[in-house]
Amino acid sequence: MAFAPYSGTFEQIINQMLGPENIALAASKFAELEKQHGPYSFGKFIKYFLPKPEDFKDWEKDSGKISEPVRRRLTEIVSANLKSASPMPMLLKVGDNV
Repeated sequence: MAFAPYSGTFEQIINQMLGPENIALAASKFAELEKQHGPYSFGKFIKYFLPKPEDFKDWEKDSGKISEPVRRRLTEIVSANLKSASPMPMLLKVGDNV
């Protein structure tokens, strides 16, 4: 299962970052990252949000196992939300069947 390492601590970090109390800050950081690094694609900026990105060094390889249509749709949803005037909190649930 490719995403097993991401269902624990990783999932908690992302959900805290995208939760109600931090979503505005995450959206602001997202906007800065797009200015610096170009348009977002799913997972592209994750290393800038994690306190210890080295703990998830296989993220790019593992996230590449998600089918292209799903990654494209995740990109659209995350990007649209974080660019909106009032970004909504988001919840990440990691698993093979989710």
